[in-house]
Amino acid sequence: ASLERAKATKPYGYVLKPFCERDLHATLQMALERRQTDMALSESEQRGRLALETAAMGSWEFLPARGTLRAFGRATELLGGQGRSQAIALEAALASVHEDDREAVRAFLASARSQDHPRSIEFRQPTADLPVRWVKIVMRAFEDESDAEPRLIGVAQDVTERHLVESRLRQAATVFDETQEGLFILDGQRRLISVNPAFTAMTGIDHSTGAGSQLPFLSRKMLPEATYTAIWEAIQAQGHWDGEVRASRASGALFAARLSLSRVQAVPQDDAQLVGIVSDFTELRRAQESLHRMAHHDPLTDLPNRLLMQDRLQQALHRVDRRGGRVAVLFVDLDHFKWINDSHGHAFGDLVLREAASRLQDNLRGDDTAARLGGDEFVVLMEGFDENHSVITVAEKIQGILTSPFDIAGQTVELSASIGIAIFPEDGQNVDQLLQCADTAMYAAKNNGRNRYAFYDPQMSQRAARHMAQDQRIRQALENGELRLHYQPQIDIRTGQWVAAEALLRWQHPQRGLLDAGAVIPQAEQSGLIVDIGRWVLRQACAQLRRWEQAGLGALRIAVNVSPRQILSGTLSLDVSSALGAFGVDPARLELEITESALQTESLAVATLQQIRQLGARIAIDDFGTGYSCLASLKHLPLDQLKIDRSFVQELPGDKHSVALAQAILAISNLMELEVVAEGVETQAQLAFLRQHGCQIAQGWLFGRAVPAQELPGLLGTGCGVAPSASRIAAMH
Repeated sequence: ASLERAKATKPYGYVLKPFCERDLHATLQMALERRQTDMALSESEQRGRLALETAAMGSWEFLPARGTLRAFGRATELLGGQGRSQAIALEAALASVHEDDREAVRAFLASARSQDHPRSIEFRQPTADLPVRWVKIVMRAFEDESDAEPRLIGVAQDVTERHLVESRLRQAATVFDETQEGLFILDGQRRLISVNPAFTAMTGIDHSTGAGSQLPFLSRKMLPEATYTAIWEAIQAQGHWDGEVRASRASGALFAARLSLSRVQAVPQDDAQLVGIVSDFTELRRAQESLHRMAHHDPLTDLPNRLLMQDRLQQALHRVDRRGGRVAVLFVDLDHFKWINDSHGHAFGDLVLREAASRLQDNLRGDDTAARLGGDEFVVLMEGFDENHSVITVAEKIQGILTSPFDIAGQTVELSASIGIAIFPEDGQNVDQLLQCADTAMYAAKNNGRNRYAFYDPQMSQRAARHMAQDQRIRQALENGELRLHYQPQIDIRTGQWVAAEALLRWQHPQRGLLDAGAVIPQAEQSGLIVDIGRWVLRQACAQLRRWEQAGLGALRIAVNVSPRQILSGTLSLDVSSALGAFGVDPARLELEITESALQTESLAVATLQQIRQLGARIAIDDFGTGYSCLASLKHLPLDQLKIDRSFVQELPGDKHSVALAQAILAISNLMELEVVAEGVETQAQLAFLRQHGCQIAQGWLFGRAVPAQELPGLLGTGCGVAPSASRIAAMH
């Protein structure tokens, strides 16, 4: 019974009576020694347990033969248990492991039985509060004579935070290495510690050659003193600086850079480091400069455009206001430039404009500005002059360089320019007024014959306003159907028969009554409206031809006057084709009369007239001998008829000079087999002379004035006895 009680109470030693003092003393000594050993072991175990808990670890052992684990402390949770210390079935423990890592852990445990040195593995565990938890186990196999079976003993630790830190470090390293921005790190003495590949590619400075040195572009030697001071004062005060600098490459070449510097101090007692980000702004600066140039310069000629010109003019006006002086605006417009585009193509015209711009730029004074407004319009700004004579000198110089022949792509082109001049402060007080006045003066120069210059005066604006009002009124007349066509007969001198009629424009003005072509044509020529009016005349004439054909007068022709602007428009042949097709008339019954002034643009005129001849229409030169000499061009022109101007006919047969000129024209025409029409025939003597010298057709008041189409048959019936029948007269209306 005593032994059983002793066993239950677990004393450190015991004796049985009777005993001697020596036995009791020995037993007590042994008990005390054992007690001290047990206390030391308990303290050691407690320190080990506390250390494991501090390190977020727990201990565990695995008995392979039984397939169970015993976990202690934190290891219980990390290995799939529920309490602080318990036995866990291997399969239950493996079930807590991420499925992708499970077989690796199983193989690790199996292979560790034969290892007598520590081994470790890390694996993932799914959790409710984290995407994944990382667990590390370290273990070693133990087997001694006292163990009934071999076992594995180890520790388990939550290493999730380390994995997160390592992941962030890998990300940071990837960003550091892969970013396109140049990154560098400096120590507390501003010496280079590390750079990324982008910085090396950008500057040519790598870690091996630059470590321990200072970056040149952060030195006082390269930075402006104000920038250098601002950078380091900002770093000291705010810990950050951002701005633009001129950085340098290893070769010494400079480039525009965006620089950001930040002070970083991971541990308070450590020296602060500087992390820098540098971006190469060279291409961006080039792009910005290119965009700025595109916004302020003409892309074709590289001259300042309207925006930059207006800005420079405004600055010039400010300077003159402060210092005194004058500013001149010269508005330069190339004459007949549209013909170049129409005859040679726009690409060729662009080459001409470039050459014209180059001549302007190269021949102006250093302080003057040449700009292109668009199309064939240029502006020259002058300041620093006292007398208008200086402006005249520049204007004449411009005209001289622009009238000099242009050799473009193997072809020679001749130009001229009309220039309008406005002076500050006399003609205008701001940019818009000066440009408007110079533009008005330029149009005045064009109206006076082109290839000349004109100074602005207030009467020009008044005339321009009147012209604008008149132009608007003529446009309304065309739109409102107030324009009319009257017809003057052309008679075959040999037979006395009516063979054709010339269509002449009239304006049925609501207030002023019937007006002749002089009230319409000059203004329409200046404004360009003549092209639309000419198109309308063509359609009206073809419609009348159709009515005559339906009335049985299919042999009659109608002559239509064509403006030089219609030829320059490049659409004349298309307009003729459209009018003929719309009314289905025989093209040979339509005759186009061109003036000699239209032949000044000979190549375009010839091309256009050939296109019209291919359509089947007839072509005549009107007022022959009064304008541009075209004798040398007659053999190249596809002509059917010449019209002797009335100024030659009026003095026949009494004036010897008129006789000589008429005879020469008739002789040339007969030799070239061209039909001749004499205009302005008013007397029988004139008619007799023309018949005697071989003129085929006559037109003039002797046969009748121009009248509406419905009155023409009656006029002919009373005038020369060739009136159609009554039924045909009705149909001709």
